[in-house]
Amino acid sequence: MKELKLVTLLLIIIWAPLYAQTTEETDPMTTGTIQEQFDYVIKKSSSYEEFKVVKLSSLNQLKSHASDSILQLRSALQTSQSEIRAGIQKYDSLSAVVSDVKGQFQAAVNSKNALSFLGMELGKTVYNSIMWGLVLVLLAITTIVFLMFKRGHHVTRETKARLAEVEEEFEAHRKTALRREQKLARELMDERMKGKI
Repeated sequence: MKELKLVTLLLIIIWAPLYAQTTEETDPMTTGTIQEQFDYVIKKSSSYEEFKVVKLSSLNQLKSHASDSILQLRSALQTSQSEIRAGIQKYDSLSAVVSDVKGQFQAAVNSKNALSFLGMELGKTVYNSIMWGLVLVLLAITTIVFLMFKRGHHVTRETKARLAEVEEEFEAHRKTALRREQKLARELMDERMKGKI
């Protein structure tokens, strides 16, 4: 009997540290997403009748993380907006360049027979090929800039949509918390009134 107790004690001493190492979990409040943090706070909150009682420290930490996420989204939105403004400025300057090149092209077409380069007379087809090549290069650059602008605009729209969703979730959570608080206050007042009667 004594040997059995000794063996049992020895097994507990050996297995306890191994079990403790395997059940180690990460804290979702520090590493999880906002959704995981909300789920964790709700899961760890205690229940009172049909309500959940949330620790104020958990709620404050969740509020801080949500605020940080909103600030990051706002910062990303501002960055996207500045990129869009820069893209618009580039697009405007390239449009001006394209307009200027088109004006030069028209002037060159008007004086096409008087073109000489290094004492050589260039033919109409060579001249037209050179000019059209420049126009196509500028149009390609304009198209690339426009596509970059369009992509930036799309990213901004998505970021605004995500920000609106986060704000809606936050507003819904705030309203729910306010309703809970009001209901608890009413119940407390009712209990006090019952105590006076």
